[in-house]
Amino acid sequence: FDIANQGDEDLSPQEWIESGSGASAAIFNGVSWNWVPVTVDSYSDESKKYRVSFSDCQLSKYVSRLNLLFDIEDRSAWDLRRNKAMASRRRYIRSIRFDHFVSSQPNSDVLQISDSTIERLEKNVAATLPCQFDSPGCLRKNDHKFLRSIIDEIGEDYKLSMKLSIVRDKLATVEEFAVKHRSFGLPSPSAIKEPKKQHGKYFVPTYPFTDRKFCVGHTHPYSTFEIFQVFKWLNNAWISQFSLTSFLNVSLEDFSFPCRVKDFKERQGKHIQHTFQTLRSDWRQSFSERLTDAVGEIYDFFQSSLQTYSGSNLSRLLKLADIIMAQQLRSALCQAMESFSLFISKYYNDDRPSALFFSTLILSNGKFVLEPAEEDIRETLINCVDYVISSVRSFRTIDAEVMSLLRLSR
Repeated sequence: FDIANQGDEDLSPQEWIESGSGASAAIFNGVSWNWVPVTVDSYSDESKKYRVSFSDCQLSKYVSRLNLLFDIEDRSAWDLRRNKAMASRRRYIRSIRFDHFVSSQPNSDVLQISDSTIERLEKNVAATLPCQFDSPGCLRKNDHKFLRSIIDEIGEDYKLSMKLSIVRDKLATVEEFAVKHRSFGLPSPSAIKEPKKQHGKYFVPTYPFTDRKFCVGHTHPYSTFEIFQVFKWLNNAWISQFSLTSFLNVSLEDFSFPCRVKDFKERQGKHIQHTFQTLRSDWRQSFSERLTDAVGEIYDFFQSSLQTYSGSNLSRLLKLADIIMAQQLRSALCQAMESFSLFISKYYNDDRPSALFFSTLILSNGKFVLEPAEEDIRETLINCVDYVISSVRSFRTIDAEVMSLLRLSR
């Protein structure tokens, strides 16, 4: 909470030294603090303090910017910054005293974490570490130490949170406790704001570089050559064969216009059905077969325990495959919708003499109407789009296909 951190500082420490300005610093005479003239000698980057010499007592010491006033600076601005720094210091001290009051509450009042909860915590934390526990050769002695330190830290945070809740409850319900709290001059829990941490330390276990590089590298699915080859085929096959697949027929080269709505709907239906049958066999099924053949000896596709499968490397691999294939389908769907929209809009252009559909003017119930009606034409076009979307949604997830012994959502 130094004054230099409160903003609007006039000069940098080096510029203050080079200015040659005189200054005043606070010194304690045994009874009170007095401001006396000093000479500013230097500045320490390590301690963030100025070294000053007192003219009266031949004393030299380091002082913070909070306790140093240069002769050439604006006194009112300095007072404002110093008051802000002092106020921040007082708030922080009150927060520290309140934290100490909370932590000093009896541990017996806190309900202990159950062993089953600790086991789940260990499992969940271990799943986030670069070296998984199910990776042979990756777990080292320091892994256990690191995991234990994380669990202990979670336990301490839980204990402090529970004690804070207990303090709040007692302040509201136990008068004797509230009187004790007020006698210490402590703030209320609602007035406490967690100070922002600008610096911190994080324990990193020591590993030989090559071992750590090996462990981190082997957590990525593509680190296995067989898996890399399968996903490479998926990418190349999509680009070369399926990326330009049109879910809706917008060429209709052997089709003459205007046409009947029924014929247009039938032609689009056959095209959509044929397109998605090709995708299921030549794209989706081919990938599933290649994947199971390539990694069948690495992963257990006959896993019957959903709990074991969830969160495993195989589950993450199949999820990755679903994401990639869903993105491929999404791009093709967006392209199909854009092409179909452009195709239809051509026939709604006033400059185009030809029409898309035959339409006959008939007399019905004493009124002249079009056959088919505009609503029927609009419904036909919408049904074509809905058929494509429902066909895309009909694809099952990869794990639902290859994990035959598990009941997984589609």
